[in-house]
Amino acid sequence: MADRVLTNALALLATRVEDPKAHLVPSRPVEQGWQALVLHTEVYADLCSRMGGGFIHHSPLQTVPPQRLLTYTANRIAGCGHHIDYDLWQAEGSGEEQAGIDVASL
Repeated sequence: MADRVLTNALALLATRVEDPKAHLVPSRPVEQGWQALVLHTEVYADLCSRMGGGFIHHSPLQTVPPQRLLTYTANRIAGCGHHIDYDLWQAEGSGEEQAGIDVASL
C-alpha cells in the first residue's frame, strides 16, 4: 500500500511542476503520502529541486475534495504520462484506500 500511495504522491508533485496552472488537489491517501515526504525535509527539498519547480508547499486538506475535482486531478496526472492508481483517488471509499495511513511509516 505504501508504494502505491507514494507513487501517486510523487506523480501529483511532478504534475504540479509540469502543469503549474492546473488546479490539482490530492485525495486523502495521496495527501498522506505527500505529508510523509514532507516529514523528511532535506530529502523533500532535494526532490523538489530535482523536479525543477522549486519548493512545493503543502497545505493540509481541511475537507475531502469533491469527486469531480479528484477525477480531474487524476486525469491531469495521467495526461502528463504518470501512472495513476485510480482506487486511491476516491472521495468516499472503503477499505485500505481510505483507511488512515501512518505517514511516519511510509
